Amino acid sequence: PGLERLHIRAQPCFDQDQFRDIRIYHRPPGLQFITTPQVGQLLRLTRFSGHGVVVSPQSLVALGSLPQLKNLFLCVDPAQYDWDSLPHRHHTAFFHALADLTLFGPPFEWCTAFLGSLSSPSSLQKLQVLDPITALATDEVVPGLLLQALCASIARHQSVKVLILHLMLNCRKFVMSAWLERSEVYGPHHLAPLLSLPALQHLEARLHRPLILDDAMLDAIAQGWPAIE
Repeated sequence: PGLERLHIRAQPCFDQDQFRDIRIYHRPPGLQFITTPQVGQLLRLTRFSGHGVVVSPQSLVALGSLPQLKNLFLCVDPAQYDWDSLPHRHHTAFFHALADLTLFGPPFEWCTAFLGSLSSPSSLQKLQVLDPITALATDEVVPGLLLQALCASIARHQSVKVLILHLMLNCRKFVMSAWLERSEVYGPHHLAPLLSLPALQHLEARLHRPLILDDAMLDAIAQGWPAIE
């Protein structure tokens, strides 16, 4: 119950760094899952990191109940999640202390739903959405409406200071074709919901479509993000 930091990574070795910081490394035969709700008994846990380890709905809800959890690196399998797997109506006790969140792997639809379920008002300050499987597993282009919906879900967490959206295709031909086909671009309106984040200091958007910002959007950025670096 005194554990404060838990790191799990899918690679071979084991290391224990003092009593309150346990790191578990293993090479799985396939995907590894955390399925126990007993992780919710680690009441002093402040950091959870599961690199390559899929967190089940039961374990995620248990993590969300921890009163001191501030840092979360999360991998999930969206197919495991039904409509009622995540709490709705902005529960005030779901990850209410979370300040640093990395979502690795889920598609934008799942990320949007998860961000919408977090406690409000939020203490979230840093958010990273990395390599959604929509881009990595297929050659399909993520529709602009999904990006816009994700940005709208992020925008309700007005404490966010650092935002990283990393959506990359491995195949360069799709990037080049996007430049040649003007309809295949993201426009200012797709990112516009983020203008309601007055505390934003850093935005990194690595997208697999070109992002076009016009003069009006640049003026809006100057006014909406006074602390941007």
